Amino acid sequence: NLNPQDFKDSFEKENIHQLKEMQTKTEPMTAPFILYHLSKYIGSNSIVFSDIGGVGFSTIRHFITNKNSYYVSPMGYSMGQGVSGCIGGKLACPEKHIFCITGDGAFLMHGNEVLTAVQYNLGITWIIFKEGLYNVVEINQCLAYNGELGFCTQLQNPDYFHLAKAYGVHYFEINTFKDLKIIIAQVKELNLKNESSIIIINYSHSEHLPIKPRAIEFLKDYGQTKDIKSNPYLMRALKKVIQEKV
Repeated sequence: NLNPQDFKDSFEKENIHQLKEMQTKTEPMTAPFILYHLSKYIGSNSIVFSDIGGVGFSTIRHFITNKNSYYVSPMGYSMGQGVSGCIGGKLACPEKHIFCITGDGAFLMHGNEVLTAVQYNLGITWIIFKEGLYNVVEINQCLAYNGELGFCTQLQNPDYFHLAKAYGVHYFEINTFKDLKIIIAQVKELNLKNESSIIIINYSHSEHLPIKPRAIEFLKDYGQTKDIKSNPYLMRALKKVIQEKV
């Protein structure tokens, strides 16, 4: 049986250097460090939903769930499920703080569900990492075509300030680590009043996702390490990944 404390101790031992760096680093605003600090400020008595995509993968890896809290993973679902799924979380557990951590691409798949939260007076916070592209799609395309192709991955964002106003929810924007603590405290207070919020995080998404280890495990699970016929372009790239040293 997996002991949660043993898992926590093992994780901290393996990642001690990164954890120490996260506690003190303030620049640049990259996803791992933002998520580490979000873990602290969101705190206990909360349920955090994340959506599929680059931000979702980073959240799985770097968000640390606190006492009496839950994290709902996006793995295996389609884009947009977390954006609407958090509404179910609030209906099931009205006493908890409900957050959805998502990229802009996933949010725009299902963002109109914010109106459902407003209609039923549900206090929920959507935290949107603004990237302006489908991050994982672009990374996989570049993998498959040796970095030469990023086709139809750019994303045109709306004016989120006016979008939030149209939805009837509060709007916040985060540009520095100093903003995180103040704004998260504010939206938690608003949640208690059954008022929802949209938070836009402007950050550096130049840091590559940990694609290689995940790709290897994916292929092993699905028995694709020998048969590269199902998708010749993608499988060729993933075969190359496997053959490299990790």
